[in-house]
Amino acid sequence: MFWTQARGDAGTNNLWGSVTTPAQFGTAVQSGLIGPHGYGLARCEAKMTAQLLRVELDKKSPDLHVALTKARPWRCKARSRDIYKTDP
Repeated sequence: MFWTQARGDAGTNNLWGSVTTPAQFGTAVQSGLIGPHGYGLARCEAKMTAQLLRVELDKKSPDLHVALTKARPWRCKARSRDIYKTDP
C-alpha cells in the first residue's frame, strides 16, 4: 500500500494506521505512523537498514481534537442509525 493510500484510508475511516516495509525496500517506501486525521505522525528514514519507530500517542493533542472528539462519535451514531430517527 502506498503512503498516500494509507493516509486516505486512515483519514476516511478515522483510524490509526501504520505502513511497514522490509528493510531492503526502505528507500522506495518508508515505514511510518498515520493518525486518525489522515496525516503522518512520524516516518522512518529512507535507509536500507532495520529501524524502530517510536511515537508517543497523545489523545489530548489539539491536532487530533476533531478526529477523536467529533468525527468518531458521529460515525458511531450514524452506524447505529440514531441520526436517522425522527421524533413523532
